[in-house]
Amino acid sequence: MGLLLFNITLSFAQSIRSFKIHSPEDETVEAGLELQPNKYLFLTRHGVFSDTLNMSWWGIYGYNSRLYVSDSNLSIEDSIDLSIPNYYTVAYKIQVIRDTVIILGRAIKTDLSEEHIFFSSFTKELAPIQTGILGTQGNHELFFDADTNSKGEIVITAISDNFASNHHNLFIVTNNKKELISYIDDSTSSGYVRIHYSIASNTYHLINAQSVSFYDTNFCKLKEKELPFMNQFFNQFYVLPVNSYSYALQGIGFFKRTNRESGLDISYYLVDTGLSVIDSNYIYLPDSLDNAGGLDFKTTDSIFMGGTHNTNWSGSFPPQFEHENHSLVLQCSNLYTNDIYWTTIFAGDGNFMMKNLFVTSNNQCIVMATYYDWQANPIQERDIVLFKINDSGMVTSSDSNNGQKPDFLVYPNPGKKIIHIKHNTPSNVTCYFRLEDIKGIVVAEQKLNGILTTIDIHFLPKGAYTYTVSDNCKRFARGVWIKK
Repeated sequence: MGLLLFNITLSFAQSIRSFKIHSPEDETVEAGLELQPNKYLFLTRHGVFSDTLNMSWWGIYGYNSRLYVSDSNLSIEDSIDLSIPNYYTVAYKIQVIRDTVIILGRAIKTDLSEEHIFFSSFTKELAPIQTGILGTQGNHELFFDADTNSKGEIVITAISDNFASNHHNLFIVTNNKKELISYIDDSTSSGYVRIHYSIASNTYHLINAQSVSFYDTNFCKLKEKELPFMNQFFNQFYVLPVNSYSYALQGIGFFKRTNRESGLDISYYLVDTGLSVIDSNYIYLPDSLDNAGGLDFKTTDSIFMGGTHNTNWSGSFPPQFEHENHSLVLQCSNLYTNDIYWTTIFAGDGNFMMKNLFVTSNNQCIVMATYYDWQANPIQERDIVLFKINDSGMVTSSDSNNGQKPDFLVYPNPGKKIIHIKHNTPSNVTCYFRLEDIKGIVVAEQKLNGILTTIDIHFLPKGAYTYTVSDNCKRFARGVWIKK
């Protein structure tokens, strides 16, 4: 299928429009960045999904990558093919190093005999430099992550032998010209790892869900430390450098749950270069199993954290193809005080999954997700969903062909005595705001009047509540509000 853009309108699914004509291809988005204030890049993959092979090849076999180029309104301006003859390619990582756009990922031979590191580079004007592979002929080298050191070199972490009994980690060092600088076979460790280069200590941190291994610049292992929050934190997906002395790890974990509740919360821990915990934060949604989907911030103190709400990892389908409706959740908070500015759920009729997010130079958040219309489409194929939200929680990207879009901002969140609902609902639509407790009991309800409505909620006990804005037939917005 194709690339989709949306705004919050009568329903989340109705607000989506296709970028290109329908096709039998499954298409997803993996990563993105702001190249210039008016230009964004998105890594995507397209192909036909097959779950008949080893799980490590799901979404790789039969796929190839594209680079989409958009303006600041998320209108697609160009599409660049990233395929290599006789290989399936899936790109996961994109970064700009010394005025060169570097793209990294996995490249698997079409006969599945070998796997190597996919490498592609462009100038900042997006003129192609080269596209090819890194690795040793005859080997399986499964890309996992990459970071840049103080020399501008790209340090790639990979797994050798592709799940064989003796698989272990590799360090592959290159530069923006794809010149192989080092190839280190590290027999002291194995498994999927993220990498973070610490400028302050001039060391590499290899991070998994249980521990961090510290390496010097010659890739000699110095020590290994367990994550201090290992028993509460699972499936660590994202590493976000905050400054020279700290970085954040995002995943899912248990936070302040009671015996009557079950669930995993999207969360992050902020740690220093010695792995001591500085702070942590989470998205609290009662009785839910959620999945991390991205973490980023720029120059202000606002940090954006998101993911997929109500996923079911034990179903008969891969999560992205479950025959269930999933929602996207996004939270903006203060990086230094943990004050939550707002939390919003974007819901609709379909299986939505957040893939990643990034924050622009003017502090707006670009959310990258996929949409699977399982109720109407018997084929396992997804569309790409992109949208932009500012630090006030309002959708700022728009489709000028669809007329006025109702947007809603519920604040302060958390709050104590009152709730303000700011909106731009068309005059011919009557909307109602409802607030429910964790049992689903409506504790506050009011018709929205004008562009700003205020509700007194001083009498409510502390805790998490779910709000909806609807016209009694269709839901415009849904989110979580915290009483403190």
